[in-house]
Amino acid sequence: MDAPTLPAAIGVDGGATTCRFALRIGDRVVRHKGPGVNATTDPTGAIDVLHDGLSQLAAMADLSEPA
Repeated sequence: MDAPTLPAAIGVDGGATTCRFALRIGDRVVRHKGPGVNATTDPTGAIDVLHDGLSQLAAMADLSEPA
């Protein structure tokens, strides 16, 4: 799919219990909940959770990840 030309925004609410992700493209909003992680005590785990959550958003929105 070609990159959208509409305004887009990504929101991430990271938490130790649950991390929530949202992607808005134009009027469409896609949401995903992932596992929680404490970025202070597990920075590598936090990066993994962010990567996985953003990848899920891309897949749910039918977008491809950048190379």
